[in-house]
Amino acid sequence: MSTNLSAKARAVALQGLVAGGVAVKRVQGDPIARLVTPSGRRNPYPAYRQMRESGLVVPSMIGWVTAHHAVGNEVLRDHERFGSAPVPDVERPSTFLSRVMVRLRAGGEGNARMNGRRVTGDGLFDDTPDPLGDDSMIGMDPPDHTRLRRLVSKAFTPRAIEAVRGRVEEVADELLDAAPQRGFELMEGYAGVLPVVVISELLGIPTSDWERVKRWGDVLASGLDVMGGAPAHVVTPALNELGAYLRTLFAQRRRTGGDRVVDALIADADSEAGLTDRELVATAMLILAAGFETTVNLIGNATLAMMRNPDQVDLLREKPELAGNLVEEALRYESSVQMTARMIRKDTEIAGRRVRKGSAIVVMLGGANRDPAVFADPDRFDIARENARDHMSFAGGVHYCLGASLARLEGEVALRMLFERHPALRLDGKVERGKGLILRGPKRLPLRLS
Repeated sequence: MSTNLSAKARAVALQGLVAGGVAVKRVQGDPIARLVTPSGRRNPYPAYRQMRESGLVVPSMIGWVTAHHAVGNEVLRDHERFGSAPVPDVERPSTFLSRVMVRLRAGGEGNARMNGRRVTGDGLFDDTPDPLGDDSMIGMDPPDHTRLRRLVSKAFTPRAIEAVRGRVEEVADELLDAAPQRGFELMEGYAGVLPVVVISELLGIPTSDWERVKRWGDVLASGLDVMGGAPAHVVTPALNELGAYLRTLFAQRRRTGGDRVVDALIADADSEAGLTDRELVATAMLILAAGFETTVNLIGNATLAMMRNPDQVDLLREKPELAGNLVEEALRYESSVQMTARMIRKDTEIAGRRVRKGSAIVVMLGGANRDPAVFADPDRFDIARENARDHMSFAGGVHYCLGASLARLEGEVALRMLFERHPALRLDGKVERGKGLILRGPKRLPLRLS
């Protein structure tokens, strides 16, 4: 009990230090600090516009930042100069705020023992991989990333994803059948359930375990947000519990077999050149966290945008074939993931600025998606926009989102069926948004169906 309270006390103290450091940077005009305000969290797009007006690449308290589409594309596609893994032989960021944020993320724990098991410096058990760390695709660069991506992508081919369309439609139908005509909370009763069911089935998770796996997945997804997400002393136990659960699940699937995505991953893990056990668990964790939160936000963001633009609801009713492009425009207009970072692998130049090896460069995906150099009238929501698919919401280059096809499929089915069955859909109460900087989506979206 005392250890847990101590961790909470440290987290609160460190959050206070971060808030103080951010306040100072805000006064100094730091572009990131402008986002860390109530108004910035509610609507980050004016801050992105200011970033673009300040330059193609501008310095900030967390490294270099860009909200330009062309520069962001260059950074994400050039893995020779910009990578996801830590840069060797480079010390951690030396600024006060960066040091505090590193400690806040890690929880400030040293090596210890918990329930008789050794705990690593980040608070994880030895056999629990970090889904954002060295065992995960998201934390790797080629050639390690290439090997892992090649193995995992076999389970996410367009053919494999299209095969689940019928099941996605069944789940959507069941959820809409059960929805009350009044007082329907979209995030709780539809957007927050459909992706969870689909991902859980792909990973072979029994129905009886969906609720607790969803709790773990929600905590992990929240932990992705440095400010506004769950602190380390909450995320770490969830990681350890989920890691132990997945190892037991995979052992059972090895005995019973099947034709789910998880069985293809296990087959790769059991091959001579396949996934290691840690990579298998890390990959499953990453799929859960990304599949839960980002697709949930996609459906929520798209529905909210439609509610606030009734002319687009009328257009979709006239042209239901636009459902696919509705997904693309929703991803552009209100990206589920607002930013992503890369480490600068060597001293180089980007957009005329000299940048040093070991620094970070943050691509504001939400800002790049509203770059007027690419998208005409970028603050207008238009489901017929011809180049909506040019958005950067799935990142780019070697780290392009592995689950993009699944997210598109789920989004298209969920939104098409929602508006087909309930053409008179409208808001029915106050909308509440999440408070994170990285993940963006409604937490509560009350609707009246008819």
